[in-house]
Amino acid sequence: MTLAETLASRLEAGIATADDLALAARAVRAAGAGRPVLALMADAARARRDNLLVDLWRQHFADRSPHAAAHALADLLRRYEATGWRHDRLRASPPGDALRRLEFGILSTGSAPAWRTIFDVLQRQGARLQSDPETVWT
Repeated sequence: MTLAETLASRLEAGIATADDLALAARAVRAAGAGRPVLALMADAARARRDNLLVDLWRQHFADRSPHAAAHALADLLRRYEATGWRHDRLRASPPGDALRRLEFGILSTGSAPAWRTIFDVLQRQGARLQSDPETVWT
């Protein structure tokens, strides 16, 4: 399910979040101004996915380098996409488990990203984290 489809179903079901409503408002404004709505939604989905990938790294793989974490996250997301996501994507809201909520959020923006895509995102964030003296990677 694409971000546009997810957004539309949440709006129709009356369960849209504040972020969903803000994205819908930006899309309506863009359409009214003749700007491409799909590009706006793709950018929003990518930014959301990237933020969730970093959250997943920090919460569950913080002890790993960006390279090692990217491989672990790619494997984790591929497994979830092949198993739990098949059922969870039909849910009106994310699962209760913190890990599953992050996986659900990432896959709500599109298919599971490749490890290189994940690595690029984590590496950009890793440069910021390396300046933190409490960050220790193995």
